[in-house]
Amino acid sequence: MKRVLTAAALLPVGLYAILAAPLAVFYLVLAAFATLCFWEFASIASAAGYPISRPIGVLTGLLLVAAPGEGFLVILIAALAAVVWGLQSSDLAGALPRAAILSFGVL
Repeated sequence: MKRVLTAAALLPVGLYAILAAPLAVFYLVLAAFATLCFWEFASIASAAGYPISRPIGVLTGLLLVAAPGEGFLVILIAALAAVVWGLQSSDLAGALPRAAILSFGVL
């Protein structure tokens, strides 16, 4: 029920941003929605036993919004950062799955 209420509240904002807002407002709303979506994805991944770095994911998503033409480079750097972040934990066996999940979440 919580997700339905959230969608109902955000639907008018999204429609306004797509149909009538200036381009700058569109990009701000896009960045906010992308951040909310990644945050939810990270919560689901953590609940499944794969905690991922939210700051790396959010920063990567915002970079993709800001520089859409450089998407491949941004994803590559994020994937490498996720692997480095994962290798710093004591659970090395989970480093690669966490990096893959973070990269998928950004996409």
